[in-house]
Amino acid sequence: MSHFHDLPVTVSGRISYEDDFLFPKLKDELANKIRAKFREIHQEATVSFDTDGDIQVSSHQGTAYITQTYVLFVAKAEGSASLQHSNVIETVSKIIDEIHNFRTPLLVEQFVIRFFLSIKGFNASHEELEGYFPKNAKLIFDSPDKSYPDKVNFNWSANWSEHGGFFNKVDFSARSREVNLTYNRNSGFKEFTSFSHFLAAIDTKSILETMQRIIDPFISLNQTLFDQKSSN
Repeated sequence: MSHFHDLPVTVSGRISYEDDFLFPKLKDELANKIRAKFREIHQEATVSFDTDGDIQVSSHQGTAYITQTYVLFVAKAEGSASLQHSNVIETVSKIIDEIHNFRTPLLVEQFVIRFFLSIKGFNASHEELEGYFPKNAKLIFDSPDKSYPDKVNFNWSANWSEHGGFFNKVDFSARSREVNLTYNRNSGFKEFTSFSHFLAAIDTKSILETMQRIIDPFISLNQTLFDQKSSN
């Protein structure tokens, strides 16, 4: 059975902009500029348009999307323990900044980093899940502004702000076959000049530690249920 450090975590970054009304008209030209740039530094990358008509850049490192209002890069999933020592966060920052250079005339509204993990094949009844449902946000966070438990659907979220203009949101959901956890940290701080500048002010280790405090009880429950079924 998996431990937290073995669970694959998907990291993504996003820069949101003011609405670019010229994007539909100029996106072909923008795609060609991005294609030429990425051929120099990411030779295996492909630039195309997705089903929504937005620009899509795909490579072995992940997938980037350039739309009328944001730039998004979703990295390949990696074990949470590896994130502390790999270059995944650096890759997210580098690729977003490379694309951001093509969008710099636009006004930046928000920087966002997102961590997502999931436990698949989770075998627990409603009654078993209820005993492990986060009951008090203060047991997990220092001082969240708000938390929103929904024990009927086993959804739970918490929002809180931090010094430096950071805002955090955690979304947790548990089903009979799956447990999902998402941690978003964002800032509209105007003094950030790039995504790398934004990430330099973020403690990735503390984010992963928070996620571990939430998910560990469910890993233990999954292990207990697995052991019980194996002994029958």
